[in-house]
Amino acid sequence: MFRRPALRIPQFARSIAVRSKGPWVFHDDMSATHAETLDVALQGYLEAPHRPTKVGAPLLPGDHLVFFNHRVPESSLGRDGYDDEQSPIGDFPNRRWYGGRIEFNIESDLILGRPAVCTETLSSIKQSGNNKRVTVSIDRTMRSVDEPESWAVREQRTFFYFNNDPVLIERQSKRHFAPKYKAKIQRHIDPSRFLLFRYSALNFNAHLIHLDKAYTTEQEKLPDVVVQGPLMVTMVLRWVANDILGNGRVVKQFSYRNLAPLFVNDHAVLCAAPISPDVIEVWIENSQGGMVLTGSIVIA
Repeated sequence: MFRRPALRIPQFARSIAVRSKGPWVFHDDMSATHAETLDVALQGYLEAPHRPTKVGAPLLPGDHLVFFNHRVPESSLGRDGYDDEQSPIGDFPNRRWYGGRIEFNIESDLILGRPAVCTETLSSIKQSGNNKRVTVSIDRTMRSVDEPESWAVREQRTFFYFNNDPVLIERQSKRHFAPKYKAKIQRHIDPSRFLLFRYSALNFNAHLIHLDKAYTTEQEKLPDVVVQGPLMVTMVLRWVANDILGNGRVVKQFSYRNLAPLFVNDHAVLCAAPISPDVIEVWIENSQGGMVLTGSIVIA
């Protein structure tokens, strides 16, 4: 039986307001050129995808993360370069991608070159840690315009917002989690500054912790820029779907949690351990052998 271990959000006592409650609707033409640009950015890190990147082809698992992104003017960005629409009101200048869950409808794909729409709503905003932390959870539903009654991808994203408390920042940057399983399959990668910039450009994401070392070290007290949470998710899903699965098997669901930052140029290892015919445990280890991401993939 599938266990859902990835996302454990505590029950908090106090709620807090955000700048906008939405909902948001994003229309996208699902450009094959955009998807091909992602393929090029990932060359040298992952094997070339088996499926073509052309009009009429289905998206690879994880590709949706470079579509349906917020497009706001510079005046709507926070001081860290991130879109401020869903930020909690108060002194919470630091933000991290905490985790999420993605479901893929095996009977309805997002198709390159065919218009699609994503609806996004806030599902939870809670305050904790002596009012020093806020978690914001977002639900997203994506569907092809040609199939308005059938969803293609459903996703929940959860973010941590926190203030500049030195103890909290220290915990965030230096946590170490030992793997629970022994990896049966591995892929070694060394994410570079070029990769981080290209992925941020594909997402229209100006968050400085992925781009600007001076900002990251001086303002957020981290040793270097941070590999994007969605980039790690994209790479894990691509790797599993392209290099591990076969015989008509596809990814049905991915639940994951980001445990600690992965820093640029740090040697990382994508790890997988099948634990049943339809479940694969996956994680990413940093150069110290600690997990930075962990999750479970359900196969159909």
